[in-house]
Amino acid sequence: MRVLNTVEFFSGTAPFSKECAARGHNTFTIDINKRFKPDLKKNILNVIPEDIPFDKIDIALFAPDCTTFSCASAWKHWHKNNTPKSWEAECSIDMIKKVWWLVENLNIKLFWIENPTGKLRKVNLLPPELLQQITYCQYGETRRKPTDIWTNSKLWKGRPVCEFGDKCHTTKTNDLNTPSQRAIHPQQFINEIIDISEQEIANFI
Repeated sequence: MRVLNTVEFFSGTAPFSKECAARGHNTFTIDINKRFKPDLKKNILNVIPEDIPFDKIDIALFAPDCTTFSCASAWKHWHKNNTPKSWEAECSIDMIKKVWWLVENLNIKLFWIENPTGKLRKVNLLPPELLQQITYCQYGETRRKPTDIWTNSKLWKGRPVCEFGDKCHTTKTNDLNTPSQRAIHPQQFINEIIDISEQEIANFI
């Protein structure tokens, strides 16, 4: 397997990039929060192709902020017809539009866009044909956390979604102490999408 170029947008604690680095791949992290020590501290709205140190990106992971899209707060930010009713929701629309602009304008082989299941799937900003849903308890965690994934991978199929009341989940996402802890992807999910990406990219060569 050749060395891959990977970029993690909204990287936070960068669990995806850490696993990629452990496998010997090139990594680049982008986040607005300097406390996470990203390679590039920048608002996603201001990111341009020239910021990326790779001519070609093999794998890109986007995990945009879910605050306005979450089921818990959607009532504050969106009308029932899925139009924004807050300034924060307007900003979130701009953020997702920029994510998709980067997908279309960077030379990316495989991309993954992650957001907890909520309003984002309803506002017609990302292609619905690329959407799959997972639950974190199917990836080794005790919380269910239904999560939406948009990807152009032809090989990846998310593990079957569990149901409310199933014994596979015993805790709630809000039981975790901080937003950064709640945002961390399950290690099994990270491993799975990297495994699939490595396999799929090998087939491109």
